Amino acid sequence: MAVVGDVVIWIMMAFVILGAIAAIKDHTNGMGAEFINGLHSIGPIFIPVAGIMASIPYLSLFVEKVVAPVWSVAGADPALAATTFIASDMGGYQLAEAVAETQSGWVMALVVGFMAGATIVFSIPVGLAMLDKKDHKYMALGIMAGVLTIPIGVFITMAIVKLSGVTVRGTASTSGASDVVLDDLTWGSIIVNLVPVTIFLVLVAIGLKVIPDLMVKVFLIFGRILDAAIKIVLALSIVEYFTGVFASLFGAWGFDPIIADE
Repeated sequence: MAVVGDVVIWIMMAFVILGAIAAIKDHTNGMGAEFINGLHSIGPIFIPVAGIMASIPYLSLFVEKVVAPVWSVAGADPALAATTFIASDMGGYQLAEAVAETQSGWVMALVVGFMAGATIVFSIPVGLAMLDKKDHKYMALGIMAGVLTIPIGVFITMAIVKLSGVTVRGTASTSGASDVVLDDLTWGSIIVNLVPVTIFLVLVAIGLKVIPDLMVKVFLIFGRILDAAIKIVLALSIVEYFTGVFASLFGAWGFDPIIADE
């Protein structure tokens, strides 16, 4: 599987070079324009990503103390609660490992994080930041319709994992041997773990059918609250990084740094 990832990266790098050459020839049309637009999108993306990354300690605490117990009551592995709301590559993977009851639950949580968590903490805030306000309602409908397929996507992925007998790494790492067999992965555990996520998404589907206008309004309110919170956290994190004033006043600063530290 590592070979597939390497091939994809090399294909992307080839298009980086092609895009740069195209931009040199004509940066106003075609591939050259898209290359420049892609680089310019880094600005709008930075604000929500940096704000979310700084907030991970408190998001993790909220998931661990509030959301995970609800998942446990439903019979699902609490690891899935972590990645339902936090993307796997934004801290959800590690948090899921910390609260997971089973190895298969942790791996299943990883998959959920690629679909659900990434939508909640990345696609929604980044999309709202990049799109014109007049397009927000269309994004809301698209996002809410898209998340309805998440249980199906997770089930198919885990079915492939089960049927193929694939081995995984036993710890949260990007290297090392994949030597753990998911003996505890059963069809029953897959279905049970999907129950809370499916219930949540079925309610979304019902809402889209019965009260679509209200659902869009709720989505936009959620997005605006999230956007406002992210900007406040980011601003305070910048001030803290350069001055240390909040750590001095309160004795500690619980948010993660937005710039690499030691």
